[in-house]
Amino acid sequence: MNIPNVVEKAASHLTKQFDCGVRCMGKYKGKEAYIANLPDDVTIGFPEVYLYKDGKVEVVGVPLSFDIIDAFVEDVNELDVE
Repeated sequence: MNIPNVVEKAASHLTKQFDCGVRCMGKYKGKEAYIANLPDDVTIGFPEVYLYKDGKVEVVGVPLSFDIIDAFVEDVNELDVE
């Protein structure tokens, strides 16, 4: 899947710092939801979600970003958390 340029630009502060990309999580309330695909050993604090529709991106922070991410996690017990 091609990541829209406006999403890449919005996430660039993370993707450049941690040498990573952006991935699409899926559709959330009619918008495409993206997140920085950070390396497993990186802890940044609170996550940002990038909602994209009609050429525009909305950067979503806490607490709504947790709700959006949670919508894509089917079973928390399956997460690889140590």
